[in-house]
Amino acid sequence: MYERNGSLSRVYQTSYPLAVSSYIEDEESPEQDVFQDLEQERFFNLISALKQSVFKQVIKSLEKVLEIDKILISPQTTLQILKEMVYQGEREPCGVRGGTLVVLFRDRSGLEKKIGRFPLDSSTTPTYQLILTLIEATNLKVSFENLLRRFSGHGALKFLGSKFRLEKKKLYRSSTSSTGSI
Repeated sequence: MYERNGSLSRVYQTSYPLAVSSYIEDEESPEQDVFQDLEQERFFNLISALKQSVFKQVIKSLEKVLEIDKILISPQTTLQILKEMVYQGEREPCGVRGGTLVVLFRDRSGLEKKIGRFPLDSSTTPTYQLILTLIEATNLKVSFENLLRRFSGHGALKFLGSKFRLEKKKLYRSSTSSTGSI
């Protein structure tokens, strides 16, 4: 575990400061072409590090808390979640590393269950929370496949749909928002 945190800290150091949305949304200019490849590489290194550390822990915790054999989620949905985590965390005082991911799971009946809290960097004091709600896929094919798995003696699978909700909650007050007088 120590090595993983160390390697994640190295990725944070090489990828921070990172303002992804500012260069993706702007029109390209000759000055940006020089740095765009470097920024893209840093961005995907950060995404890869988050996927290999934090998101793996999320999936294992989901399987443990829900007491099922396996959670299946598409790679596109995983990438979309991770990109959104980086976009929402990049403008915070400590960047992405200053966040804590709170994961909730909503089943087919609409009941939400708290899965856990996952610091994005355990060596940094959190300045914001990302509340991720993963939603179970509700199509008939998934239900039928789980029924067949039960009859064959295998454990149930949970399929996460492409829909999710990611909200940011700041854990500090901005100095510009206070209007108190002395």
